[in-house]
Amino acid sequence: MKKAILASAIVATTAFNPQLSQAASLETKQAGVATAGVVAGALAGGPVGMLAAFIGTVYVTEQMENNEEAKQLEQEFLTSQQELHTLNRQLQTANTTISEFETITLDQLQLQVMFKTGEDTLNSHNEKALSTLAVFLQDNPELTVRLDGHADPRGTDEYNNVLSQYRANAVKEALLSAGIQPSRIHLNAHGASTTQAIAGDYETYALERRVDIKIINPTDTPSVAQAH
Repeated sequence: MKKAILASAIVATTAFNPQLSQAASLETKQAGVATAGVVAGALAGGPVGMLAAFIGTVYVTEQMENNEEAKQLEQEFLTSQQELHTLNRQLQTANTTISEFETITLDQLQLQVMFKTGEDTLNSHNEKALSTLAVFLQDNPELTVRLDGHADPRGTDEYNNVLSQYRANAVKEALLSAGIQPSRIHLNAHGASTTQAIAGDYETYALERRVDIKIINPTDTPSVAQAH
């Protein structure tokens, strides 16, 4: 706008001083529409017309600049809205992903700790799984666990009852060592009382030498997760 005003002023001056016309020619060319308006005003109405044209030109120039500024602000606003919409969608996606991850994690913690025949010690795979469970329990202090020890039907009831108790205790000790409070761990021993194996079916026997872990949320009924 300053350049347009300057050029218009130069044209107004050169109307009375021809010697300045050559020096002002470059600025006049650069003034564009504003200069043309002043010249037209001077031809139509002399000095008064020229002054009116000059004022009108300044107003038009300012309006053009205001319109450009408004367009720029509108574009910036639209861009901001689009960015905000994108961020909202990303946040929704992130929340959904977190919820899905929590569900998947909980499903993965539906554990069965398996044992070899006559044994009640944990192998490295069991220890790693229980370590993961302990981290989950530490992050969710409202949850508790129930441990149900089992044995296959071979041997006496007394032997199987003790063995299933030892197996459940082995899992409990691993959780206690990982920092889980004793009050959050509930233990049961079933021996071979729940067996459904057919005599001599050793593959089924292998599935019954286990400790089932149930993750319990006191606010839910029944438990939120259960291993079988």
